[in-house]
Amino acid sequence: MKRAALFISKMSRQLLFAILTIVLCLGIWWGLWSIWKYSLLHSQEYRLKPGRFHLSEPPPWIPETLVHDVLATAKFGAKESVLNKKLPERLAVAFKANPWVQKVRKIQIKYPAEVYVELDYRSPVCLVELPGGHGFYPVDADGIFLPADYFTQGTQEEKAEKMSPFPFVVGTPSNPIGSIGDPWGDSAVGKAAKIAALLGTNAKNWGIVSIKILTAPKEGPFAISWNVPPPEFQLVAGNGHTFHWGTFEFSSENPQMPGLKEEAKLETFRKLISVHGTLDQFPEQ
Repeated sequence: MKRAALFISKMSRQLLFAILTIVLCLGIWWGLWSIWKYSLLHSQEYRLKPGRFHLSEPPPWIPETLVHDVLATAKFGAKESVLNKKLPERLAVAFKANPWVQKVRKIQIKYPAEVYVELDYRSPVCLVELPGGHGFYPVDADGIFLPADYFTQGTQEEKAEKMSPFPFVVGTPSNPIGSIGDPWGDSAVGKAAKIAALLGTNAKNWGIVSIKILTAPKEGPFAISWNVPPPEFQLVAGNGHTFHWGTFEFSSENPQMPGLKEEAKLETFRKLISVHGTLDQFPEQ
């Protein structure tokens, strides 16, 4: 019995020693791994930096500072590491918040620290003049008003060249509501933008200088919509000749798209262009 007890005691001590040895080794391994992980996460090689971003080819109105602006607005720190598993999701949210970004399609990180971002950019279709002619904002086909910096920088000749492809929208009934990157907040502006999108790049070739809002609905909490006519529009040439577009109706099937009547008006205008060449050659209305 004594021998058995001594044997069990000896085995228990050996087992305890083995367990302590394993625990000690695991502790050392964990400590070394933690030190290595901390060193890796804070390594310059894995730092998130603007110069390591590769974006979809941007159109000329997209600022060169887009990446810097996105990182600064989202408050990404100087020690941000690409090894952070939540980084792609955070970057997607940050890019989507920029007014020039319509959609974030894909974000891919290639180590050590290259970030590939596939984006759909917003494109202006017109330049909407503020009431009283005090400045303007570029607006896209969805009625989103965008930063005007690209169009207001440079010499007079450079600014004129940048603005020339886009018709102005004049007679705007209201200032935009909200912040840059939001909808303008006025249906007349939204419809004018849809007309500009229908005209597309042909607007300049057809001699269209502006889209004039002739009437606009009163908007706001106290508006009485049934007493107010819908907005009407004119296409205007540089010499003042016009084409009366009339009202604008959305498709009954897709309320974001022009209705069939708008396509018919565009076709009528195309036929007149084929006869007269440009809008400034149209008979005066």
